[in-house]
Amino acid sequence: MTSRTRTTRGQRGYALISAIVLSVLYLALISLLLIDSSRELNEAQRFRARVMAQTLAENAVELGAEGLRTRFMSNDEQDTTMGEASWRMSREADGTFSIEGTGVSTGVIKVESTVKIEGKISGDPPTDIEITEVEHSR
Repeated sequence: MTSRTRTTRGQRGYALISAIVLSVLYLALISLLLIDSSRELNEAQRFRARVMAQTLAENAVELGAEGLRTRFMSNDEQDTTMGEASWRMSREADGTFSIEGTGVSTGVIKVESTVKIEGKISGDPPTDIEITEVEHSR
């Protein structure tokens, strides 16, 4: 046996073991990146749904408040491509009012949000609108 043969016999499995270890580490890194990107996507979808529901609820209250200005009191609902918006209004004889708007986002994740405002209408004719309380759901 030559000295060259003796040297290579002790190193025969080194390249194979190195390749397997590097492959396992590479696959583990790819798996971690995949898990992290999936989590980020879910968080982004939940955030979008929450923002859309809040926006729809605020828009519903604004549409209800338009009924105060035009003296057309109603409860109504609107469907949009982003979700549903509905509002309920009540007005007392002393001029106090309450409007509650609800927004439900559609999509992968459904989220519901509400906005409620209370206030008082005064003046002759009743044109002065004072909002005394605003409440947003979380």
